[in-house]
Amino acid sequence: MSEQDNPKRLSGLLRMTPKQVRLAPGERQVVKLALRRKKDMAAGEYRSHLFFQALPEKKDSAQQGVGIRLNMIMSYSIPVIYRQSASVPRVTIDDAKMSRSESGRYDTVSLALSRQGDASTFGQVSVFWRGHNKAKWQEAAIVSSYSIYPEVSQSHLQLKLIDPSIVQGARSGELKVVYTGSGEYQGLPFAERTFSVTLR
Repeated sequence: MSEQDNPKRLSGLLRMTPKQVRLAPGERQVVKLALRRKKDMAAGEYRSHLFFQALPEKKDSAQQGVGIRLNMIMSYSIPVIYRQSASVPRVTIDDAKMSRSESGRYDTVSLALSRQGDASTFGQVSVFWRGHNKAKWQEAAIVSSYSIYPEVSQSHLQLKLIDPSIVQGARSGELKVVYTGSGEYQGLPFAERTFSVTLR
């Protein structure tokens, strides 16, 4: 169980059973987590990660000769979250602009978002483009799983355009950014904002 650089660590409040799992190919194992809450716990989000890693196979010391052996070790990290009287987070989309690549083409959208509250956000960020004097919005970029954690008040991300040709030749237009919740926030509109963009 790894601990994040977060004053509200959850790992010290969890008991995991069993503590170690050994599985043959195709086997399954249920891992149970028990929460041991403390008295007078501060409101907010407590978080840690459940970390699974495959153990490397034992080397055969009897093998002779010169060669290269590659051992791939698979690992998985699963966030575990507990909320104590936490409020629904609020998100503001502060900025959106187009950026050029080294080739000189506009192919990237840069976004700046702010989060308030004591809980994480989980959801999908969608960006739409509409050229000057155009009626139809076109999907420009998307990230299906984007989170902002409580210790982060401002977040920046860059998204590659799905089809850079939709903005080629345009001098101006609009970018509409939509952040919609997923999971426990399914369908919740965290934030939406439209920006006027000038391309030079």
